[in-house]
Amino acid sequence: PGNHAAAPRKPPPSQQRKTSTATPGNTGNPTPITTTTTNEFNEGVQRIYTDMQQMFLNEPVYSEPGKTKVQLTLENSITSRVLHNQDSLEQRLSKEILSTLSGYEIAAVQMAYTKKRVTVRELCDYLGRTPKTLRPALRELVDKGIFRWHGSGPWDPSQYYALD
Repeated sequence: PGNHAAAPRKPPPSQQRKTSTATPGNTGNPTPITTTTTNEFNEGVQRIYTDMQQMFLNEPVYSEPGKTKVQLTLENSITSRVLHNQDSLEQRLSKEILSTLSGYEIAAVQMAYTKKRVTVRELCDYLGRTPKTLRPALRELVDKGIFRWHGSGPWDPSQYYALD
């Protein structure tokens, strides 16, 4: 009774396949990784290819060990990611500007570029330094026109910095 739409149902086990998902690593060697269940309807396949292409990584390698599951092997190259991020940063900020930044400022810019924003706490956790040490670097990036500060006041718990 009533016009209620049926809730989407998960495909039966016969239409599900096992696939592997990526985990971070620091080598350029492909590594098979944790197995999880996904639908057979190509969920995320195009995104995997697009993301890997944007990071200048090789295409994923599919195999079917024992013909009971699909194994996806992804290349995880920290070198490719660092070079890609550095090239992208140099397109956004000139090499001349980047060469004037301190180590703390470069770390903050890289974090903001990767995560789209950075907080004092995140930068402190990442670099193992105190807010007293890192706040001046963040303020300097605002003064240089590289960052924009977002918040309602100095004690705003949700304040953050982002590339301008």
